[in-house]
Amino acid sequence: ARRALLAGVELDDGTAAADAVRTLSTSSGRSLVELVIHEGRNRIVRRLLAQIGHPVQHLTRTAIGPVRIGNLRRGTLRELSADEVGSLLDSAGL
Repeated sequence: ARRALLAGVELDDGTAAADAVRTLSTSSGRSLVELVIHEGRNRIVRRLLAQIGHPVQHLTRTAIGPVRIGNLRRGTLRELSADEVGSLLDSAGL
């Protein structure tokens, strides 16, 4: 499954691949998996995993680009640090 995600999986709207895949834990037929992707197509993580026979039961975003979300609660906001803004500008080539 890991190799397929890294090599690319054919979806309805084209091929998609993960940049990195890491299994964090497994128990009772379930796995906690960390994926790094570089594109944000609609429901891409759910579709990628479903296509290889591993449907998602719970999904949590941990970072957006170089910005780690940390313990930020759903629906809340925080100001970005100067370093985070700089990292985002660097990532965007600005």
